[in-house]
Amino acid sequence: MARFGQVSLAMAGAAMMHAIAWLGPCPSSAAWGWMLTPKEAPELVAKAATALWSCSEAPVGIDGGESDQYRTSNNLEYGDAQMVKYFTDHCKCSVLPKPGFTCDIAQTLLVGKALGEHKRLKAGDVIQPHKLGPECTNTGYPGAPIDCQLQWAQEPVCKEAEMPVKGDCCSTM
Repeated sequence: MARFGQVSLAMAGAAMMHAIAWLGPCPSSAAWGWMLTPKEAPELVAKAATALWSCSEAPVGIDGGESDQYRTSNNLEYGDAQMVKYFTDHCKCSVLPKPGFTCDIAQTLLVGKALGEHKRLKAGDVIQPHKLGPECTNTGYPGAPIDCQLQWAQEPVCKEAEMPVKGDCCSTM
């Protein structure tokens, strides 16, 4: 009898999964994109663990599915000014120094760097945010090898903040 119960539960579970699938696609993140995640930017994520700064925005980067939905729902093409702004805005990073530190820049931008395997660009060429879609394969998939990696347009340089010396501000007479 226990066997019948186990089989019944398994069949009910399978039926439930099919019913949910018939309701339509579930909201989820795209399997591709250009974001500051361990999958899409492993080098940057590793460096961020010990960096003296972080981005005040979260997340930084572009989810491929969301950008396609934005483009199609607004009837846009990749080169349109509104798409350029969309990509640039999502790749901006406002530099937030760790407590007790200052950094030389207030903002940087997530961009791509072409690798030697790139079909059209030279190794080291910078790929601006609005060109990431057509020019940067940063995770690879069958038939499309990795030809780009994500990096910061300018890496912030941070140092310990200088503290004023006590008693240096005023003199007594």
